[in-house]
Amino acid sequence: MNRAPAVTGSVLVALGLSIFAWKTLVLQLPILPSNVENLWRVELEIEARGAGARGSVRVALPDSDGEQEIFDERQTSDRLVFTIRTEDSQRTGVWSGTFDGVHSISQAFRVQLAEVPPPLPTDLAQKPPKEIVAAFTRASSRFPADAPEIRELVANIAPPTPNDPLGQMRTLLGYVTDEILTATTGSTDALLTLSAGEGSQLGKSRLLVSMLRAAGFPARLAAGLRLHAQRDARETVWVEAWVGGRWIPLSPTLGFFGARPANMLLLRSGSAALIEETGLEAISSRYRVLRESLDAKEVASFMVPTNPLLAAVSLYRLPVRSQEALRILLILPIGALIISFFRNLVGLRTFGTFMPLLIALALR
Repeated sequence: MNRAPAVTGSVLVALGLSIFAWKTLVLQLPILPSNVENLWRVELEIEARGAGARGSVRVALPDSDGEQEIFDERQTSDRLVFTIRTEDSQRTGVWSGTFDGVHSISQAFRVQLAEVPPPLPTDLAQKPPKEIVAAFTRASSRFPADAPEIRELVANIAPPTPNDPLGQMRTLLGYVTDEILTATTGSTDALLTLSAGEGSQLGKSRLLVSMLRAAGFPARLAAGLRLHAQRDARETVWVEAWVGGRWIPLSPTLGFFGARPANMLLLRSGSAALIEETGLEAISSRYRVLRESLDAKEVASFMVPTNPLLAAVSLYRLPVRSQEALRILLILPIGALIISFFRNLVGLRTFGTFMPLLIALALR
């Protein structure tokens, strides 16, 4: 056998296997077709009414992180101008223009939620950045961390434990969870919730943020949706605290610590407001959710790599039908390699090199 073709073939096979290993091990692309788990379609429907004046509707838009992946975003504007603004790493969708009569606008996207929660941070001695300390440890009217009753309570139930900050946070969370009742009509104020021994979900969350800040932890509110397959999504509020180099979620009403549940979607961090408006006479909104299951062909249209160079040459940018045609064409060199192996090394007789491939494609 001629040595040059053998060396060239070996190099090409090694190169192909290297690319295959890089895609599966580094890019973590699936080897076999499989359905995407815990995939949801979320739609926000808004009815806004105005009297001919200029106004705006601002909606919190989700972003991808370690626990959720957002793709396939779409919206309708109904004679309004839609823009996306990013401030402090928070995306906001804004519909602006002249609101004359009733306008029906919507925002829709797909989200895949992580089934396995991320582990708790291990580098607990890491100090938070100065900008986070300045923004999320100060006291305010909504988070009265400097109130005497808040400071006295924190000193009594959870004294500082430099070696176990997560334990101190668990103690504060346990107190608000167990000692403060959750009432639908309860107060949304932190101090009123503490004095009454009960409060709404927002009131208990503000109380926990105040206690965490009094203990020296940067803390803030977070808002999102609880997704249910059989009914509309429910808006919910929880708390995020900075420890070990990142924000970890915890809730005094939903009972989670360190990771969001598998059906929890984060829409906004730093505020509990999901929808805001100016210049309107009336507004109504409703979140709808649908549990979905996409096969590999549908997901392929959304799998464009984040790297600009790879995205420019990625076949995932093509329509799904074009991708299917290319898959068939890419079978040709693989099939030719297999037939050449059996003809030249094994010694089987075939109807040429490409005739078996053409017959197989015709039968397919």
